[in-house]
Amino acid sequence: MNTKKENKRMTNKGFALFLAVVIMSILLSISYSIVNISTKELILSMSSRESQFAFYAADSGIECAMYWDFKNLEPDLDGNQISISAFDKNSNGANVNCNGAGNIANWTKPLPSRSGNIITTDTSFDIKNLNSSDGCVSVFVKKTENVDGLGNITSITTNIESRGYNTCDVNNPRRVERGIETNY
Repeated sequence: MNTKKENKRMTNKGFALFLAVVIMSILLSISYSIVNISTKELILSMSSRESQFAFYAADSGIECAMYWDFKNLEPDLDGNQISISAFDKNSNGANVNCNGAGNIANWTKPLPSRSGNIITTDTSFDIKNLNSSDGCVSVFVKKTENVDGLGNITSITTNIESRGYNTCDVNNPRRVERGIETNY
């Protein structure tokens, strides 16, 4: 009888160790899954934040272009200050700045082209370092004037396309672009 008890003890040896290893493996798997999900949520959250920065940069570009389309004082031939859109075919856009001076780059002078009774003027510019951040924006403005046979302007339409970026570094793999377009 003594040998049966010893045999039973011999067969149960190591069971507690095996059970501990199985439980530890399950807990380790659960912990790994939780950390993996948390990491993905953090990346998604950061991506959303960067997307928001890019959207706000695009919005700033639209606002800047609209401001300078409606309010730009330039001297006329007599030296009087008159309001001319910075994107008008007769404007040089020299006074344009957004969010402080010196952050406008790659300004292209308004270049008019004519096709029948339609005059189109294309202008583009970039704004660097928006709102004390790394963001930047590229803005494209297209003004279309309809003229009658006498050369009088009958209507003007403006299209502004603004592409905002969370960073100005084009080689950054986490660079996000968001765009806004407006017509009036």
